Amino acid sequence: MESTQKVNFVLRDKRSNELTYNGRILSLFVNKEGRKRRIGILHKEGKVLLMDRDRKKHFYNNLLGFGFNYEAVKTVCTKFELWVGLRVWDGRMKGKKKVWDKYLLLPTDILQHGSVMQFSDQGFETQIFLSLKDIRQLAKWKDEPPLGEQTAGIML
Repeated sequence: MESTQKVNFVLRDKRSNELTYNGRILSLFVNKEGRKRRIGILHKEGKVLLMDRDRKKHFYNNLLGFGFNYEAVKTVCTKFELWVGLRVWDGRMKGKKKVWDKYLLLPTDILQHGSVMQFSDQGFETQIFLSLKDIRQLAKWKDEPPLGEQTAGIML
């Protein structure tokens, strides 16, 4: 982490993985990998933590869905009152641009309907998985929000 960044939140687990949130970027340092990964970024209009998933790479076939860092959803999104903006890319392109499926989710819905799994033998953090079916059903809106929607009018 760069010393010029303000850190609002740091959480370390027993495997020395470190979750940090500086008010804009949510990062995870996985000790076993020895590197930091960006797992979310605050939307420019605030209150939505954007998380991107490449379906080929991140889709978990056993649960037919996607995983989220459990502490990011449980602690960071709750503490800072953030929604989860999930963008899923399945390989579709429009010209040179990726075409994303977009969903706006409440952290409480993810926590209530998700399945918590831990991959401690690989040294990774605890994750909570939500099936794509549940994501589609629980999303406050998908793709683009309807005009006038009180979900802050945010375009993911």
